[in-house]
Amino acid sequence: MIARAEIDRLTPQEKLLLVAEAWDSLTGNEENVPVTEEEKALLDRRWAAFLADPSRALTQEEFERRVDGKQ
Repeated sequence: MIARAEIDRLTPQEKLLLVAEAWDSLTGNEENVPVTEEEKALLDRRWAAFLADPSRALTQEEFERRVDGKQ
């Protein structure tokens, strides 16, 4: 385990690399990221809603504007 003090001494770029490495260690192994039955049900409902009306989906540009708060 990395101590918080060690993380605080890292540069922003080093912190981003650490986060990327941690993320990469999780991907490809779904057992490492448990999903509850409630979360699975929510994802199923959202997928069904998308399939029923794909025109309601956001484009990449619309999504980025909303995330950035520039609706």
